[in-house]
Amino acid sequence: MSEKVLITGINGFVGKHLTDYLLDNNYEVAGFDIKDNIENKIISEDIKIYTGDLRDEQEITTVIKNFNPNLIFHLAAQSSVKLSFENPAETISINLIGSLNVLEAISKLQTPAKNSFDNFIGDLWST
Repeated sequence: MSEKVLITGINGFVGKHLTDYLLDNNYEVAGFDIKDNIENKIISEDIKIYTGDLRDEQEITTVIKNFNPNLIFHLAAQSSVKLSFENPAETISINLIGSLNVLEAISKLQTPAKNSFDNFIGDLWST
């Protein structure tokens, strides 16, 4: 059985390349992105796609619980400098609250990704 990987921001520049790499190396890949980034995109039929808003903790928690990934690459963000100046509150909300919700979901759930997260945090504090 292959390892399961969830990528938030799967349709971003890095997400697309990471997806190709993972599929080429026999990982089972799922992606999470906002609906606007998924519509009209050509996505491999080998990928399970979830849409939603990372600012909704229940949405990302449900996705992580249902897909039960071994690894999570959290790449989703509002990365436009122009938009960050035009709407700084929304940028902070997407980038900080969205990231917090991913970490909270991992922390609450007993998934393989939680074990990776716990090991990462443990390694961070032991250095």
